[in-house]
Amino acid sequence: MLIEKDQIGLAPQPANDILKVSGENLPVKADYYVFDMTGRVLHKGILDADNTVRVGDLSSGTYLLQLRDKDGAVIN
Repeated sequence: MLIEKDQIGLAPQPANDILKVSGENLPVKADYYVFDMTGRVLHKGILDADNTVRVGDLSSGTYLLQLRDKDGAVIN
């Protein structure tokens, strides 16, 4: 399933502790990866029922979030 990037929302921005992922067709239990700007994976996991990602332990900065469906297709 292809989800257009404008169909995914991230809030709040900036996030201090928890980042909420929203989207009309978001896959159930999507895998997520948080990357720093050098491409290093800092966090990975599975979105919980609330579609949240904990980011409280990250330093202030810019990060990339990548989502993957159960087949491994990227939804970013």
